[in-house]
Amino acid sequence: MIEMKVSVLEPGANQDRLFRTTRNLQERVQETRVSVRRPPAVVPAPPGTRAGDIATIGEFVVAVQAAVPVVAAVVRAVRQWLADSAQPARKVRVEIDGDVLELDAATPEQQDKIVDGFLRGVLDRHERGEAD
Repeated sequence: MIEMKVSVLEPGANQDRLFRTTRNLQERVQETRVSVRRPPAVVPAPPGTRAGDIATIGEFVVAVQAAVPVVAAVVRAVRQWLADSAQPARKVRVEIDGDVLELDAATPEQQDKIVDGFLRGVLDRHERGEAD
């Protein structure tokens, strides 16, 4: 199994907005029929109170089989969600065993090259048993 840490990065977003945005992406990723879980303590704070780390609010973890089609389906879901977004400054960071893929408003062709290289590297390491 591979664990993918997915983080939504949106400069200027408050905790509530980041929570809702991340929840929306999480639902999109779940459509690929993968196991999604949120890290502990990611519920937004009640109005008038302070919550924990805003970065944690924008994160969730996806557990998938170490297979190209499965990992690629999750990345495609993230890319499509990002493309549908009306927030050009929004980015999504995907981390697998220390390898990081950051998706943003790059052209589809640029993203294809970046994603292909990322997936090859991560999955090659898993096949060779070099994953953390």
